[in-house]
Amino acid sequence: MFPGHPTAKWFLGAAGVVLLLMALGGVTVFQRQAKKPEPKKAEPAPQMQLASGTELTYTGTISARELLLVPAPVEGTMETVEVEPGQEVFEGQLLGRIRNEGLDGVREAAREQLEAAQSKVTNLDSALLAARLEVSRSTADTQRAGGEYDRARKVADRQQLLYREGATPRLTYEKAQKESENARSEYEGVRELARRSEERVKNLTDDIEAARKTLEEREKALEAAQNDLSAAEVHAPADGVLIAARARAGDAVDAGMEDLFQISTNPLQLKVIIEPEPPVLEKLKAPSPVSVLVAELPLTPIDGELVEIKDGKVTVNFDAPDAAVKAGLTATVRVKIP
Repeated sequence: MFPGHPTAKWFLGAAGVVLLLMALGGVTVFQRQAKKPEPKKAEPAPQMQLASGTELTYTGTISARELLLVPAPVEGTMETVEVEPGQEVFEGQLLGRIRNEGLDGVREAAREQLEAAQSKVTNLDSALLAARLEVSRSTADTQRAGGEYDRARKVADRQQLLYREGATPRLTYEKAQKESENARSEYEGVRELARRSEERVKNLTDDIEAARKTLEEREKALEAAQNDLSAAEVHAPADGVLIAARARAGDAVDAGMEDLFQISTNPLQLKVIIEPEPPVLEKLKAPSPVSVLVAELPLTPIDGELVEIKDGKVTVNFDAPDAAVKAGLTATVRVKIP
């Protein structure tokens, strides 16, 4: 392609236009970057107006001032919860039962041992009664056999005397001797049976004494097991209102749980904790009066007292005018900057 050719001229012109456009674009980008606005600096937050007499409001949850904590006496599984939070309770009232497998096993074993001991005593009593009847029969047999032996011996002695004198036949004498010997053998036999019967009565009596002692021990063991199970029943130690229960039926219970149940002994003495801003905390002082508003009594402010400022929290005490104001509700606290 020659320099003077028309196509070459057109090509050179187009290249020049492209270069010009690129130059203009670079200038535009440079100008935009140069004119890019700087980021605005954050404006400081406005300071709270804490002039004397300024009134501020905060909300918090009402809780009881005096709580009686009822611990879990044993570990196990909460079997039943007899009272719901918010209900009144009286001293000694059953709050719940804790099922402890170990205590149940001990009671069951104690019951089985008691039943076995009772059965043994019953059987021994029956055996002793039978043995005493046997002694009575053997005693009667001994007396009868003794009488017969005494009669037969006298007859034998008389026949022996007559036989020596030649006044009775030999067969009569020998018969009398044989009957006397038989009577003696029977007497000694029934007397031995009587002796054994009396010995059995004595042995059974000793066995019964030991069995009854064991029975008494088993009764005490079962009573102790029952007492342990009774200890797994949680009762209210005082009158009040149940505020909270940490476990429901079926929940695991640890023996170290100190607040299984929470009872307010004076449900009208309440408190609410609020968390004002740090600048407000610096201005507040304890004690100082405040007003408390509760949704249940929207038009009746309740006089309260700011009693403590600690760890960024403010405790306000107040007395509820009636039972409608209770723990768990939300309260609004009005404080004034002194």
